[in-house]
Amino acid sequence: MTYQLIPLVKTVFQRKVDEQLNKIFIQVFNEHLASDIQDILSLATPEKGSMALLRKSLNNNGFAILENVNTDAYPNYESNLRLVFKMWLGLNYNGRGLAFLEALVSTMYPTGSSVRQLWQPKSEAYGTGLFTIDENPDISDAWLTSRVRITLSTSESLATLQGMVAYTIPARFVVEYNIV
Repeated sequence: MTYQLIPLVKTVFQRKVDEQLNKIFIQVFNEHLASDIQDILSLATPEKGSMALLRKSLNNNGFAILENVNTDAYPNYESNLRLVFKMWLGLNYNGRGLAFLEALVSTMYPTGSSVRQLWQPKSEAYGTGLFTIDENPDISDAWLTSRVRITLSTSESLATLQGMVAYTIPARFVVEYNIV
C-alpha cells in the first residue's frame, strides 16, 4: 500500500496549466516519495509498512534470524512475517517460552504441526516413557520435563525452524523433532 495524494487527485482545475502541474507533482511524488511517506506513517505499526520496514523492525526487536528464510518455501511469506512480528512483540515481554514457539510453528506449518511439552512418569527412569498430555491426560503420577516435542507433517525448511527454535526458547529446553 502506498500513500496517495487523494485531495490533489480529486481537485478540479480552472486552467489547463494548473492541471498539468498537478499531474507532474503527483507523478514525481508517486515515483520518489510515496513509499517513504508510507513507511513514516507506519513507524508505530511496522507490520502495516513495507517489507524493508518490517525486516528492520524485526531486527531492532531482536528477531534477526528471519533474514535466512527461503521465501520460496512459504506461499504466504509476507503475511506470515507480519503475523510473526505481531506475535513477537506481544509475547516477547513475557519472557521466552513455549507460547511464541507454538504460534511460530503453527504459522510456518499450518497443517499437521504441534508443540507439546513432555511428561516423565515417576515410576520410570528419566528419559524413558516420556509422553505428551495428548497421549495420556492422567498426569497425577508424572512430572513435567524441560523436553519439548515438535511434530511436523513435513521436513521442508527444518533447518530454518531449528535456528528459530534455538533463538526463541530458553536453553534449558531440549527439543525433539517428530516428522509424521
